[in-house]
Amino acid sequence: MTPTELKMAWLAKWRRTLDDGVYRMDHPEAHRVSCRLEARDMLEAGVIDQMEKLEMDELADAAYWHAVEELATAAEGYMFGGHYD
Repeated sequence: MTPTELKMAWLAKWRRTLDDGVYRMDHPEAHRVSCRLEARDMLEAGVIDQMEKLEMDELADAAYWHAVEELATAAEGYMFGGHYD
């Protein structure tokens, strides 16, 4: 596999993880960590540069906060830890 093919395949894998709405809504923090760790691994392997990693981390953070906002405003099914009995 050429470096370009490796980058395309790895980015496609990362994008599938980012776009997994069920995982994101069920486990927002784990989803964000998975995306950020994958980006870190790509950076360490030299597949992406620091700026690309920063942009990928920003997308993962935005997806996380979107999920948290959606869950917090949902009628039922999610409560912040401080509200549990």
